[in-house]
Amino acid sequence: RVAAAAGEHLLLLGESGSGKEVAAKVFHAATGRKGPLVAVNCAAIPSGVAERLLFGAKRGAYSGADKDADGYMQAADGGTLFLDEVAELDPSRHVAYVDMSGDGALRARLHHHLGDALRLDLIVGATHHSSLGGEPDLPGVAPTMFFAPGRGKQREAQWGAGVLQARVGAAWGRFAGFVTRDEGPAVLSVVRSSGPAAIEAAWSALAGGRARPGEGQILAPRAG
Repeated sequence: RVAAAAGEHLLLLGESGSGKEVAAKVFHAATGRKGPLVAVNCAAIPSGVAERLLFGAKRGAYSGADKDADGYMQAADGGTLFLDEVAELDPSRHVAYVDMSGDGALRARLHHHLGDALRLDLIVGATHHSSLGGEPDLPGVAPTMFFAPGRGKQREAQWGAGVLQARVGAAWGRFAGFVTRDEGPAVLSVVRSSGPAAIEAAWSALAGGRARPGEGQILAPRAG
């Protein structure tokens, strides 16, 4: 309930039969989320189908895929996805790990379990470099932070600097026009502030669940 009140993820540790799924149900109920609780026993996922079951598949993605199919991630949209025995995923297949929680201890267990079968470890949910692994020299591929600058460098190498700038500018124009549209209420209001106190206040509101969904924050370390 404490984790649910903070709006955070929850890592449950314990042997089989110790009540992890019951705790997950309590956590889900305490969050007040409208979507369902989807419980997945990762140890029972057949070899070779984990990606399809977890993330879904588009029509034509594999033999016999005659229509789009949602995965567990889509089924849990707006709710809670409980991945039980996640470290027991089949290590004989090539695996891509997209981390939405930023939990270093879980990352270390997966790296030791999967080894060289882990071909991508992409950290989306972490906010600090201390969340990268929990220990140095993890087996397998090095974790990668999913931050815009890294993706920008990749696109610049692929497209060239001029094309990248043009595409970013066009995309920003479409976004700005949408959120600050002249007709009807704006989708998003942009708030600009600077200084340590403003940054601390914005972070405190976000961490405490008091951030306004209709506001976007542009924060600078100092006025300038």
